[in-house]
Amino acid sequence: MNKACFYSLLIVIALTCAGCATLVQEPRISVSSTSITGIDTSGIELEFSLEVENPNPFDLALQGYTFDLQILSLPFSRGGSPLKHVFPAGKQSRMQLPMRVSYGDLIEIIKRQPDLDKIPYQMDASLNIETPAGDMMLPVKKADQISVPESYRPGAYLKRFLQPLLELP
Repeated sequence: MNKACFYSLLIVIALTCAGCATLVQEPRISVSSTSITGIDTSGIELEFSLEVENPNPFDLALQGYTFDLQILSLPFSRGGSPLKHVFPAGKQSRMQLPMRVSYGDLIEIIKRQPDLDKIPYQMDASLNIETPAGDMMLPVKKADQISVPESYRPGAYLKRFLQPLLELP
């Protein structure tokens, strides 16, 4: 194979690959809700519900995500997960992004005595999406307020703890 033919072949391959990358449309992602889903001995579980619309004629696969979470403008939690999820071709789907805030981090929130009905937060995440043309990183951002459900508030735990004592004869 002569050099001119080899270089021509390389140019055709490069243009084909570049063309494939432009054929992949970014999915549209929005955060539809945020909720506190649990409290245990190590911290609080939060869940961000995502609506993902895949406009492509092929499935896209989530390979994992990373996140930074700020509460009351303080950096609280940072991490990621190798969570797998498939976004079907041409459809909208829903998925959950779980995040954890440890009790050590919650001390700073408690010190500020926030209104438990309106705690401001900001979540910045990056989704690693596998496509036929290679991986893409998609940003997801949400700034809003979250309300602590009554069942997770300190008074509810104290009431549950004292209830057996109040029932003694």
